[in-house]
Amino acid sequence: MSKRRQDNPVKRILHILLTVLLAVFVCVLLTTGGTWQDLASTLGLQSNSGSLTRDAGGQPPAEPAPSNRTTSAANGTVNEQDSNGSEGEYNPNGSEQMSYVPDTITNPTSIDIAFKDLQLSARDRLIHGDGSALRTLNTLETAPLGPSAGYNRVADFGPAWPGILGKTGGCDTRNVILERDMTDTAVKPSDRCDIIKGVIFDPYTGRLEQFTRGYKTSSEIQIDHEVALENAYRSGAMKLSYQQRVQLANDPLELVAASGRQNVIKGADDAAGWLPAYQPYDCLYVARQIAVKAKYRLSVTPQEKQAMLKILDTCPMESLPTENMNEWGAAVSLPGT
Repeated sequence: MSKRRQDNPVKRILHILLTVLLAVFVCVLLTTGGTWQDLASTLGLQSNSGSLTRDAGGQPPAEPAPSNRTTSAANGTVNEQDSNGSEGEYNPNGSEQMSYVPDTITNPTSIDIAFKDLQLSARDRLIHGDGSALRTLNTLETAPLGPSAGYNRVADFGPAWPGILGKTGGCDTRNVILERDMTDTAVKPSDRCDIIKGVIFDPYTGRLEQFTRGYKTSSEIQIDHEVALENAYRSGAMKLSYQQRVQLANDPLELVAASGRQNVIKGADDAAGWLPAYQPYDCLYVARQIAVKAKYRLSVTPQEKQAMLKILDTCPMESLPTENMNEWGAAVSLPGT
């Protein structure tokens, strides 16, 4: 028998290395040329579910555009998103954030559209405002609060909601402000003034609220004095005449329809002690307070002024609102005007 020829170990190692190098070369060629995707697709090896593919730039493919509404499991609210998918408050860099409405509003309505218009209006004020809120704040007298002893809401400012001094067309102040600040309102058939239902985007909480007039429900939406009457009294209103104080208490510039609960929590605090839970309203909130204090020549405390300056630092072009603007700064017509 002939002897079996022994394999050369050097040749064997070289053969293995050559095979590995060839396999690596083929893999690189297929991958960089995009041939692998075509081959895998042809052979049915590529699945669309549970896999991550990358485009030519090495980035994950764009996911389908998200819906412009997301529901928060924590609070059950629906958040509108802007085109960049960001949500939250309006910021001075130019991106406006949309709604914070309850999930009971499931389809776009006139209310949704109206609120988007309000947000755009807020952005326009920030970009094109005249900065009069900040300038006016710096003209107000800075002084400690006067004593609260002797203050009485009715004796000093008159009974609640008699009317807006010749501007309400016979309607009381509360219903005039409800009509101004709400949408989709309805009045009692037997009385053209009494608002029996409506919808409001509450500036203090950032929630869309359904209002229904009734013994247990009317107090859920209250008319707040942006400058609390006790604060107004202690910051100079005590020196005004009784008629001027009644005018102040019923001045649309001073009034806003808002959450009754937040109104109670606010009490007589100024901007140093309380700000709305809904932060995007801060600039308008302090601007309205500044407008009221300037109109009635009221003072601010040092702490109050610092709090206002801190807010206006985020919106230095904020303008002073006028009495013919609602709580979001939109122009309105009051009854009888």
